[in-house]
Amino acid sequence: RLMEGGPIELRVRAPDGEVVASLTRVVGDVQQNEGDGRWVPLDTAGSLETGAQLRTGTGGQVALRLNDGVELRLDSRTLVAFENAQQARLAHGAVYVDSHAEPGTTPSDFTLATPVGTVRHLGTQYQARIANGDLRVAIREGRVQVGSTAGTVQGTAGEQLILGGGRVTRSELAVNATDWDWLATITPPFSLEGRSVDAFLAWAGRETGRAVVYGSPDAEQQAREVILSGTLEGLTPDEAVAAVLSTTSLQAVADGDRIRIEAATR
Repeated sequence: RLMEGGPIELRVRAPDGEVVASLTRVVGDVQQNEGDGRWVPLDTAGSLETGAQLRTGTGGQVALRLNDGVELRLDSRTLVAFENAQQARLAHGAVYVDSHAEPGTTPSDFTLATPVGTVRHLGTQYQARIANGDLRVAIREGRVQVGSTAGTVQGTAGEQLILGGGRVTRSELAVNATDWDWLATITPPFSLEGRSVDAFLAWAGRETGRAVVYGSPDAEQQAREVILSGTLEGLTPDEAVAAVLSTTSLQAVADGDRIRIEAATR
């Protein structure tokens, strides 16, 4: 149960043994409550069952993958409860949702309930943040639908919806704005083994909200042909791009909202 005003309380039914998510990365102070009132440090290699609650302290963050492939990331000072594999409740803080829905496919049915409104993705990347009593929903890709006392509204990529006081306001928000920067410190590592540079760069572009463009056909061909190995553990997406390309004859050139890949000058 979500309560507005005063201390925020989350109550969900006790765990019934159903695993709803697996953890992919844990940073800093993250604790779990399985319904018995005790908060314990989260096992970095564990899973979550129905009814589990997570809270992150200052500097604490966590990334997890739901059974249907939807990825969630929790920012610092966040409290979330998992009612089942299709619904979670955000009491305060911020949650990022990536449905990984491919064009032409039906997105998974995951909803995020908050004290202000309920967010349903329509094949998208978005973040929902409770701040000063308002719900801020920023859409990076695709569309979202938010139901509240103010009615049902939709937002599209490049927008931010702010709901509070019975009103909805819209503003533009770039897909690579600083509002998304916190995701870099909790991005799950990308497995390089057997993957091409091109596949890696597609991942990096999605994680940073920037389009990958090639400066020449030669650069694109190299990216498709070079196969990688190794690990990116602990690196942000931008750090990973620099590390990976340093082992190739390619280089990334800063180009606003794009990652421009050039063949290194010999």
